[in-house]
Amino acid sequence: MAVRRFAWAVAGVMAVTLLTAGMTAAQDAPVLEGTEWQLVSWGPADSQSPVMEDTTVTLSFFDAESAGGSAGCNNWGAGYTVDGDTITFSMPFSTMMACMEPEGLMEQEQAFLAAISTASTVAVDGTQLTITTADGQLLVFSEISPLIGTGWLLTSIGGADVVEGSTVTLTFGSDGRAYGTSGCNRFFSGYTVDGEALTFTGAGSTMMMCAEEGVMEQETAFLAALGGASSFTLEDGMLTISGAEGDLMFSQLSVLATTSWTLTSILSGGEETVPVDGAPVTLMFGVEDDAYGSAGCNNYRTSVSVNENEISFGMVMSTRMMCEEAVMAVENAFTNLLSDAAYFNVTEDMLTITTADFTTLTFSAGAGGM
Repeated sequence: MAVRRFAWAVAGVMAVTLLTAGMTAAQDAPVLEGTEWQLVSWGPADSQSPVMEDTTVTLSFFDAESAGGSAGCNNWGAGYTVDGDTITFSMPFSTMMACMEPEGLMEQEQAFLAAISTASTVAVDGTQLTITTADGQLLVFSEISPLIGTGWLLTSIGGADVVEGSTVTLTFGSDGRAYGTSGCNRFFSGYTVDGEALTFTGAGSTMMMCAEEGVMEQETAFLAALGGASSFTLEDGMLTISGAEGDLMFSQLSVLATTSWTLTSILSGGEETVPVDGAPVTLMFGVEDDAYGSAGCNNYRTSVSVNENEISFGMVMSTRMMCEEAVMAVENAFTNLLSDAAYFNVTEDMLTITTADFTTLTFSAGAGGM
């Protein structure tokens, strides 16, 4: 997933004094602002270790001063400065989750964070970025495709407009999986990107039938076009996917658009709150800027604004029913926390929203139909 500005929510701050190389820059400073990278290997130059299978470690330069990404389990962030080929990261932050699987993930994460905090020099060679640490270790990254972590709305298929009233979406997850709605059903697929080459593999979908005229035929054509895709182009906020079955054209959406989620926990100050059995709390995002769901007792609706990995909700409006005390306690906490939302992180299976005071709401995918 293209990791953008994320939750610098921290239960504890790692205050680290960073070392610098103390050398005169030997080359012009590489252009890092706005670029995104995924760790490929790390360690001494003559004995590099590949990143563990099924784990993703990323580095994004959000602007000229701030960077961060995923350390594999937790999100991390820091300020950074570049002077020639010298780079330093200052005041690192990290979330404080513990991940049990895969085995060794937390050890890899700790080693990465320790290494990045002693960064000394940086070099960019095409689609590869290499950071050298003060003790001579190398962190080798490959550039992340601009597709990863983006969401799209189909506007035309094979030159024809989409069926009126139907919604076809495509989201590129950070885990190599694409998913969305194909008009009637929800679909999923693996995908690979190499430069402008794009392929989808292992596609599957739900198996509902929809009666609206043309929707099922459009869905069949859309899934066939994805299966035959070979390349893509991005221009002016539009995505074109080309292949043997013709072109698919999309306009960009929020990565959260049309997704649905169920709250699993609220974590604040080390204390966890979970929804009451039989009173699920859901959060669903529309195509544009609306969000809605059940807060446990009452239904609610609000507006939402997403900018990279920043998120904010407008005034929450809801019905006025009263339920048992425990359900209402969760509902009131949830709706109040939505108003304080600051950052989010999303995969196909999990959404986390972090508030300005470091409270984390965790959701699992699905709310009666994802």
